[in-house]
Amino acid sequence: MGAADPDVNNTTYYLEKHLGWSGIGVDALPDYRVAWEVQRPHSRFFNYLVTDHAGTVDPFYKAGVRTLSSTIKDRTWGDQNLDLQEIEVPTITLTKLLDDQGVAHIDLLSMDIEESEPKALAGFDIERFRPQLVCIEAVERVQPQIQAYFDAHGYERIERYRARDDVNWYFTPRAAR
Repeated sequence: MGAADPDVNNTTYYLEKHLGWSGIGVDALPDYRVAWEVQRPHSRFFNYLVTDHAGTVDPFYKAGVRTLSSTIKDRTWGDQNLDLQEIEVPTITLTKLLDDQGVAHIDLLSMDIEESEPKALAGFDIERFRPQLVCIEAVERVQPQIQAYFDAHGYERIERYRARDDVNWYFTPRAAR
């Protein structure tokens, strides 16, 4: 979720280009669809707002810097003017999207949706899909909710990645003891 550009600063681009991986890319901005279709032929792109409910059309705020677009109307980025434009985007839960696509298991969950991660996680049946690795943007404001979600579902944070990535948190299922 928060797939954005299909190759620049994308956590799955390398996997598809060099390792034969395929997956699902989801972004609230339809602007990325054509680039995904051209540059990521093994992955499917969907234009949704992934959240805790499905079947509605909700406001989304497209920023002048597209990667800073968000569900938060009054969001700021330091002293930068985000030049927000309201658009309407269909909603879906991650569980419904995966079910609709016939996906029974995922290996990697990558989520960067600008502080909306807790809502998206609320609409995800992690027990059923049990990803082996989760990469999730964890800005300070939502860190407690993210940590609580993964604690409640038997995941542990992988600290060794922190030295290379101070924006995202990584989680894996706790080993059976």
